[in-house]
Amino acid sequence: MAFHIIFATLGVGIPLMILLAELTYQKTKDNDYALMANRWTKALAILLGVAIPSGTIAGVQLSLLWPGFMEVIGKINGASFIFGVCL
Repeated sequence: MAFHIIFATLGVGIPLMILLAELTYQKTKDNDYALMANRWTKALAILLGVAIPSGTIAGVQLSLLWPGFMEVIGKINGASFIFGVCL
């Protein structure tokens, strides 16, 4: 879980940084911002390639190690997991 939470946090923050770099490029026409957004996009692709399998493994481990806990959490927080999968 400690390994996966780093990827989850970066997966939320990097798209915002990409958006800000793209908007700044559109406003200033400075190619450095476009290059920065391009590099962050590549980093995000690699990050997702590692984060998705680690999240799947973490979910399976949680359901195997703490089935009672996951039963309660699934009832409370299940909709957000379904929404995340549908994205």
